[in-house]
Amino acid sequence: PKVQIPSGSLLVTCIGADMGKTVINANDCIPNQQINAIILTDDNVQISYLFHVLTAMRDTLRRQGELGGGTMPLINKSDFSKIVVPVPSLDKQARIVAILDKFDALTHSLTEGLPREIELRQKQYEYYRDLLLSFPKPEAAAA
Repeated sequence: PKVQIPSGSLLVTCIGADMGKTVINANDCIPNQQINAIILTDDNVQISYLFHVLTAMRDTLRRQGELGGGTMPLINKSDFSKIVVPVPSLDKQARIVAILDKFDALTHSLTEGLPREIELRQKQYEYYRDLLLSFPKPEAAAA
């Protein structure tokens, strides 16, 4: 049966190369069987906190999925539902989320902005290199 997942829920891939990738969905959606959905009903857990915890657990999820011995890592809904996540107080969750969101923003800024900055520095280097190494031609120096 197709179940509509409300916006603001967590979606976690459960098979293949992207296994363990976690997102908070921006819109209502109907995921396929390769995605596990988490709809929070407990006010003691912030969705952003759970997002960061599961993102940090991606390698663990992948290793668990590889235990099945298949050609592709897979974690079924039953095994996925047994995952235990530490749940600190809401204040501590909020502090953790604030710190990790800040680092996430810096990281994305670096990954998006850094290649452009490197390209600009490369052009600057080439400009000054060419300027410094552009000696007068012998016939121009003799004239």
